Amino acid sequence: MDMQGCVVCGQVFEDAVKLVDVAGVGLVCEECLNNLVDKGFIGTCEDCDEYIVLKQFTLGNGEIVYPTGHYIDGEDTWVCETCLDEYEQCADCEKWFNKEHLTYIEGCDTCVCEECLDGYEQCEDCGKWHTTDSMNYIKDCDTWVCDSCFDLNYFRCEDC
Repeated sequence: MDMQGCVVCGQVFEDAVKLVDVAGVGLVCEECLNNLVDKGFIGTCEDCDEYIVLKQFTLGNGEIVYPTGHYIDGEDTWVCETCLDEYEQCADCEKWFNKEHLTYIEGCDTCVCEECLDGYEQCEDCGKWHTTDSMNYIKDCDTWVCDSCFDLNYFRCEDC
């Protein structure tokens, strides 16, 4: 029979089912896992529910365990390395958000969060977001259009 032990307490189990594999740590028994979760050292990924290390700690054998999770400050949550691909930093405030919660800004090839959209305008014609300096305000229509849409769909009145 294959005997495996908990890397935290060293207890050996005949039944490996009683051990949980935690990325960056190894096999951990349920009691030690619950203790590490209660103390805030281990948590779960918001997206896939895998166990991740939130804070550095030291095992009984002196081995240092480093964080494997990533804090998503814009959403106050944690994700694993694999799920981090679904997140990106806001170009303005530098907080991390799920890509679905960011808005792409044309001409800058960047994304910003909802809180930072104040410095940008959405073109009424194409619907894309742009910096305000690349937008044109159409007074008669009380609307904003980007430079590209302005060049295609509008003209400047020479008499005004």
